[in-house]
Amino acid sequence: MTGGTGALGGHVARWLAGAGVEDIVLVSRRGLAAPGVLGLVAELEGLGAGVRVVGCDVGDRDQVVGLLEGIVDLRVVVHAAGVLDDGVLESLSAGRVGEVWRVKVEGALYLDELTRGRDLDAFVLFSSAAGTVGSAGQGSYAAAN
Repeated sequence: MTGGTGALGGHVARWLAGAGVEDIVLVSRRGLAAPGVLGLVAELEGLGAGVRVVGCDVGDRDQVVGLLEGIVDLRVVVHAAGVLDDGVLESLSAGRVGEVWRVKVEGALYLDELTRGRDLDAFVLFSSAAGTVGSAGQGSYAAAN
């Protein structure tokens, strides 16, 4: 689960563990250095799940290759990673939009490409309502979603 140590990822991980998923890999750029990750791991383990936390930037194809090589029995991909860089349209630069796009969109593309040969039960992409109805000050986030 990309974005696995964030608010959305933690919520979904709790749901999965509560539903009986036995092994969960939480992926985030900061890995074990992410705020609150140790508490989340303890909570998930308390629900009966085995948990591994992996540091990986899913916007970097080589890192995604390494991540997936380390998960031989992958059954489900959940892509909940995202980057916020709020700003009104006039304040956004190509670099700011590019970083938000890289993690959300390119991360999804790499995960899709690199898991096509695997027998997955599910491939889940999370988006935001901002991508459909917009959100003031979130031009790059809305576009990536």
